[in-house]
Amino acid sequence: MKSLLTILIIAGLAGGVVIGLLTMGEHGDCVASYAAGTACPLFNVLAYIGMHVNFVRNFSEALLTAALAAVSILAVFISYVFSAGDFYTDKRFFGRGILENTTVKKHKQISWLSLFENSPNTE
Repeated sequence: MKSLLTILIIAGLAGGVVIGLLTMGEHGDCVASYAAGTACPLFNVLAYIGMHVNFVRNFSEALLTAALAAVSILAVFISYVFSAGDFYTDKRFFGRGILENTTVKKHKQISWLSLFENSPNTE
């Protein structure tokens, strides 16, 4: 599990680097600078980091909001489906099909075994 997590983290970072390099403009402008509407500050490290952290924060907030909206819609849909009046809620709900299949098999087995019974003695 740890190796899978390590591989996922490395793949995520490498993907971020590749996407970042592919989206850079010809003057070194990146997606964060396009989102902010300004050029990347080249000589002020704190302003550079701050602009990129602000972009990541805004992006993650939008992504989290969309994910929560999707989960909420899914929860409402599931609660609507389960609240329908024709939904069967018996305590043997999941085992009902299994019991029906075993009953049919038992009847077939009894009919098969009845072929091997000896006829009654007529003495």
